[in-house]
Parts: sequence; C-alpha cells; structure tokens
Amino acid sequence: MRHDHDNNRAAAIGAAPSRPGDATIAAESIGLPDGIADLIRRTVGGTRLWRSEQSEVARELASHFAEGLAAGRAEDELISAFGDPREASRLIRRAVKRNRSLTWRLATTTAKGVGITTLALIAGFVVLAIRFSVGTPNVTRNVTAELNARHAHVPVSERAWPMYVRAVPAFTRESQVVTGDWPGVRPGDEAWSATVEWLRANAATLATIRDAASRPTLGLDISNTYDPDYMAAKALAQGHPPEAAAPDANPTMIEILLPQLGEFRTFARALVQDAYVAVHEGDGDRAVANLVAISGIAAHAHQQPFLISSLVGIAITAMQSEHLLRLLDQRPDAFSDANLRELAHLLGSQRTNDALRIDYQAERVYFEDFVQRAFTDDGRGGGRLTPEGFRFLNSLDGLAGPDAVGAARISDTIVGPLLSIAVGNRREITAAYARLMSEGQAIASQPLWRTDTSRFDAFVDELTATPLRQSRNLPILWLAPTVSKSHAASEVATCSRDAALVAIALELHRRRHGEYPAALGDLVPVFLPAVPPDRFDGNPLRYALRDGRPLLYSIGVDGIDDAGVPPKKGPRGAGQWRSAPELAASLATPMGRDRHSGDWVFLPVFEPTEE
Repeated sequence: MRHDHDNNRAAAIGAAPSRPGDATIAAESIGLPDGIADLIRRTVGGTRLWRSEQSEVARELASHFAEGLAAGRAEDELISAFGDPREASRLIRRAVKRNRSLTWRLATTTAKGVGITTLALIAGFVVLAIRFSVGTPNVTRNVTAELNARHAHVPVSERAWPMYVRAVPAFTRESQVVTGDWPGVRPGDEAWSATVEWLRANAATLATIRDAASRPTLGLDISNTYDPDYMAAKALAQGHPPEAAAPDANPTMIEILLPQLGEFRTFARALVQDAYVAVHEGDGDRAVANLVAISGIAAHAHQQPFLISSLVGIAITAMQSEHLLRLLDQRPDAFSDANLRELAHLLGSQRTNDALRIDYQAERVYFEDFVQRAFTDDGRGGGRLTPEGFRFLNSLDGLAGPDAVGAARISDTIVGPLLSIAVGNRREITAAYARLMSEGQAIASQPLWRTDTSRFDAFVDELTATPLRQSRNLPILWLAPTVSKSHAASEVATCSRDAALVAIALELHRRRHGEYPAALGDLVPVFLPAVPPDRFDGNPLRYALRDGRPLLYSIGVDGIDDAGVPPKKGPRGAGQWRSAPELAASLATPMGRDRHSGDWVFLPVFEPTEE
C-alpha cells in the first residue's frame, strides 16, 4: 500500500508546474529538520533530473513533509513512511520524464535507437571484418602449366619462337626513320631508297622470319617474366645486359607477358614492305613468300589463347589482305598465274579462316583463374570474396598504387569487408560469367549482317539493373571482354580477305579471257567457289566495270549503296564498324560524315586523304 501511495505522490509531483529553485534552499527555507532535509537532498539527487525539475521536486517534497509535521506526526514516522529514497527517486524520475514534451521523448527514443543500431552495426562489421580477413583462396589449378603443356612434346629445335628471337636484334637496332613509314612505301616516296637499302641489308633476317613462320608450332611458354633468350636478344641490340628474373611457378593470368605480339606486328609490317619491293623488282615469288609467312605469323598469334592474341592475328591478316589488294591493283603483272593460285589457296585455307576466328574459351579460363585466386572454396562450388580478391579488383579499378599504401590499407580494412558481402558468391558469378560468354560465343558464330546482340545486351542489362546487381556482378563487369567490337573486327577482316580473293579471281579471269567479267557470278565455279557476301548486309559484294576496269566495293558501315563512292577521308573509314548509336552520333557531325558516309572500295585502290 505504501508503494501505491508513493506512486500517486510521484505522479502528482511530476504533474506540478515547474519553477526553478535550489533543493537545499527550498528545504531549509521552511525550517525542516535535518533528517528530513537530508532525505530530500538524497532523494532529489537520485532522480538525476534537470536542475529546474529537481528544484520543483524538492519544493513539493518539502511541502509534503511540512504538512506532516504540522499535523503532529513525528520526524521518524514521516521518514519511515516515506520509504527507500532510492526507490522514491526512481519512481519520481519516471513520473517526471513521462510528463516531458513529446518532442523531447521522440528525440530521446531516436537517440537510443541510433545508439543501439550503431553498436549493432559496429559489432556486425567487426564480425564481418574478421570473417573477411580469415578467408583464403584455394588455388588448385595451374593454368600456365596447362597451356604450356600443349607444346611440351615439340622439340625446341622445331619451334618457331627461337627463330623469331634471332630476328629481334635487327629491328630493335633500327630507328623509326625507316620502319615508321612501313608498310606501303613505294617507288617515288621519300623513304623508298632507305627502305630498299635496309631490306637488302637484312635479307637474312627476313628469311629467318619466313622460316619461323612456316613452322606449325610457336612453342613459347607463357610466363609472368620475359623469355631469357628474348631478353638477351633485346639487350644485344640495346647494348646492356639482360635483367634476370625468376618466373612464378603459377602466376595469375593478368601477369602474363606477351612480348611476341608486338614483335609479330613488326615482322608482318616488314614482310609486307618487302613484298612491295619484290613486286617492284618483278619478283612475284618473293612477294608471295612474304605474304605466306604473314599467314604463319597470324596463326602463331592465335596459338596462345588470349583474346588480345586473336585480335592481333586478325589485325595482321587484315593488313595482309589490304596490301595484297594494293599490290594487285598497282602491279598485277608481277605475279604469275601460279603465284595468284597459291595466294588464293592461302587466303581460302582453313589456317586463314582460323586466324580470323574469335574464341572466348581463353576468356573463360582467365576468369576461372581469377575466381580460384579471389574466392574461398567450400568444396561445393561456393565461396566468398577474399582479401586477395579484393586487392585484385582494386588494382583493376586503379584505386591502389605504390604511392598510396596507407590508403590501400584503409581500403582493405573498411571497403574490403563491405565489398565481400556486396559481390556475389563464387557459384553465382561463375554461372553468370559462363552464361555471358556463351551468349558472346553465339554472337561470334553469326555473320555481321545477322548479328543479334539482343540476348547478350538483355543479360548485361539484367546484371546491371540496379546498383545492388552491379555490385553483385562487379568482377564480371570489369573482366568481361567487349564482345561486339571483337566480333566486328573478325567480320570486317573477313570482308577484306574475301575482297582479296575476288581480286585474284578477277585477274585470273582477265588473263584467261582477255577481259574482266561482266558480273562476279561469271567467276563461279572456275575462279571462285561462290561470290562472297558483303559482311555489312549479306548481299554479294558489289561489282561493276568502269571504263573497262573493275570496281569492287562493300556498302560499308552506313548501310547505303553509294555506287562505289568512298567517304571524303578515304575508303578505310567506311569499313570501320560502329554500333547503331555510335554510327548515328558520328554521322551527325561533319567529320563523322566525311569518314563513314560512303562505300568501302577495294578496287580501284583509293589513297586516303587523311586517316
């Protein structure tokens, strides 16, 4: 019953109007006994209320005890009836706080919620950070060893790479004064004399390249360090000793060095230029030998299954076709019938078709190697991002560098754990990447004029539909190749190769019949198995006779037949594929129209006014 009385009293006190004052002064001002005054001080101090609220509580308590004394009750009786001051302080505090303003109560509740939430988040982040920091990948596959094993059975003496290496010093020594104009230097050009002189002086080097290109196997081990013999060859020409470096036994795919690709481009350009000199000198056999060797170089580029290797092989094949068209247009008489038939068989061979092909299998292997190094492995296909994987992704985005060690550590500590829950798990991203590459391979199997990227684009849209989805698929978005552009490069190079085949057939027809055919269909089946399609619309390549000379062209990237009129900047721009939005944006500008509006003319050869 005493507690019920106290509760009612406390509520009454809390409901009283608040006036400022001091508890001690309020108690002493009405002459209360020391025991009661002390009780009031202890009770009021225990409430831990605001100063104004404490003054009011003290005044009310003092009034209560004064009334009791006035009624004749003893001090001890009043103190005993009051009860435990600590319990009274608690009840008074509760009553007073209940009567505070709604704004204060909402602010207090919010502050408590924020505090609790913050503590929960900190605790959760600590758990997440610990979980992230202890995650380690399980690297069970050595991709470099798998790829190198494919040619392990081929003796070194039968491999092409050691012979290519022997040709490196001759090009390393040369300045770009001569080779910078290659290929395409012709009689009358300023660099012609120096070109002829250099090619004659290095005839043995070119023979070595041709010999290397004729070998079926490149035989270069992929590694994260340069081949020692290659480094020695570079150093020999540059006049300083090679730097020795021990390769990793199992390097990541992103560390693999591909120095041969740059050398292959240089070798191919030199062989094309030597073909120009050979044609001028009437040596068709040497010109053909150079062109055949270029096909070998392109095939060797494809033997290391990286997308960049395939694209280099495609670019070399496209260069071969482009300059063969020029040579046939300028000096067809330099080639014998046997020369032309050999070139036709070369360009139509499976080897050349393979050199024009895009295969994304290596990109799958590249991604699988990343996954095994970036995620934990639960043995059932699942796993989460590890610190190693986060640092790898960080490096791709350029967020970490040698001058930002402190920032990188902060990033590892704070961003890494958060990214580990944002990025999809191992099974999720592996399945998504496999599907993306399957869609990409389906695109690569289509001719350019039938290319339908809707399924691929729809899946990319699905992967990036929301910021959360983008985070889940971050490794895929950063590591996936540009499928449409690589496919277009293959198709455009194929169109150039087909045009070269038609040009050979036209010349052979002229020699047999004394004139060019009225239509390309007249070349079938004696000189061509079929009229090749224009890769931009699927119809046969366009052909007409102008003043008795052949006009051979594609409608080009703008999709409009301009009757063989090339763009103002030359025909090459018409053969540069652009997506529909890119093409529309380009054609909306005068520069873009001058470059892309017109036909891609193969014969006669138009010299570009500006490239």
